[in-house]
Amino acid sequence: MPELLMKIARKMPAGIKDRLQPLKHPMDGWLIRRIHSISGNTVAQGPFKGLKYFGYHEVAFLLGTYEKEVFPAIERILEGEYTDIVSIGAASGFYVAGLARRYPKARLYAFETSELHQGYIRENVEANVPGSSLQVYGECRPTDLANVIPQQARTLVVSDVEGAELDLLDPSLAPQLKNSTLLVETHDPLRPGCTQGMLDWFGETHLIERIHSQERTLADFPYPALTRPAFMMANSALRAMSEFRAGPQEWLLMTPKG
Repeated sequence: MPELLMKIARKMPAGIKDRLQPLKHPMDGWLIRRIHSISGNTVAQGPFKGLKYFGYHEVAFLLGTYEKEVFPAIERILEGEYTDIVSIGAASGFYVAGLARRYPKARLYAFETSELHQGYIRENVEANVPGSSLQVYGECRPTDLANVIPQQARTLVVSDVEGAELDLLDPSLAPQLKNSTLLVETHDPLRPGCTQGMLDWFGETHLIERIHSQERTLADFPYPALTRPAFMMANSALRAMSEFRAGPQEWLLMTPKG
């Protein structure tokens, strides 16, 4: 039963999770309201520090702790130059908007099935980089990437598609992926073999770094004054940074060898 509840929580819209949490832990409500007030809908730390972020959001986005494990990989990504940025499973547009700030002239492509989140993608990109070249699509199909990514483009692909990476990132269907940089969240608990499939497809053409999830600590929390007295607020701060994952998570940063 606990595993089932965690899976349900993982898929629950982030905004609903934010609102249900204070019912179980009343002090969490006070902390969440203070975070919203202090942050002003601006990310507090990390490679996307200063990003304006709106919509259904986990507080972890505003705290700058969401997927903190990949921050070093993102910093290395930001050292490169890209003409095209593709976000698959874009949710509310955190990554596509954050990357657009660094690459304001890049062509942006966001795939997201939720029409509500599609609206937030547009809002977040426009709030941070007005006038960006952004195209928002619905479901990504196996042949879409071949049609969207221009030939000879310097492309960055960010993917979080709950196991569908095995359907969508096949370089035999989209040969442009062989020359693209990819940051892929794999989902072996949902679809066994996802990570190995990526390693098999891209092992010869890319340098691959495997990144593993880590527990959050109070040292990650950007507003330490809010956790005092610590015995009352420490657990609330840890819950605010929670991403409601069902278990260990892995990401792959794949950079073309050429």
